[in-house]
Amino acid sequence: EIRVECGIGIALMQKEQEKFSEGRANVAELEENFLQIMRAIHFPGIADKDEVSINTKTWMPYILPGGNQDRAWTFGDAGSGGKKVLFKICFALALHLTAARRNLSLPKLLLIDSTMKNITPDINRDVVAHFYKEVYRLLSDDLSTWQCILVDQTYFAPDEKYKLPLVERMLKKDDPEHPRLISYYTGH
Repeated sequence: EIRVECGIGIALMQKEQEKFSEGRANVAELEENFLQIMRAIHFPGIADKDEVSINTKTWMPYILPGGNQDRAWTFGDAGSGGKKVLFKICFALALHLTAARRNLSLPKLLLIDSTMKNITPDINRDVVAHFYKEVYRLLSDDLSTWQCILVDQTYFAPDEKYKLPLVERMLKKDDPEHPRLISYYTGH
């Protein structure tokens, strides 16, 4: 009986080790996906030699300039309000991308609200263009079974090569041709 219990204990330990290894692989892919998305959109301050490290206790992603842990920065250090929002959206995209690629349980709905509220197209045209290009690329590829709702002050149509099923709706205050989503709401 002792041998059976030890055998069961060893099997359980091996199973837990496999889960731990799988979890580590998930985190490593999330780090890589986050960095690839940041590079793809030309996020300001991201260089080729930079790395990403995710603290698995807090789930905070850190950018390590040139791999240097002493110079690490995260959400709060990203810069302006617009860059902080963009940083968070890139992390959400990386989470969804990792879930899709590794078949992890995550709702297949992505809501991106006010992505460019403080990063205006006339000032940061390159970042805005690359951001939308990357979102549409992901939605046409790894996230093709996801539903994405983009809410923004400016509309950037996807390139026709992506062949995305798209519903576009413009909302304007007091315009019956473009009614608001919540008819009785009169906030700003």
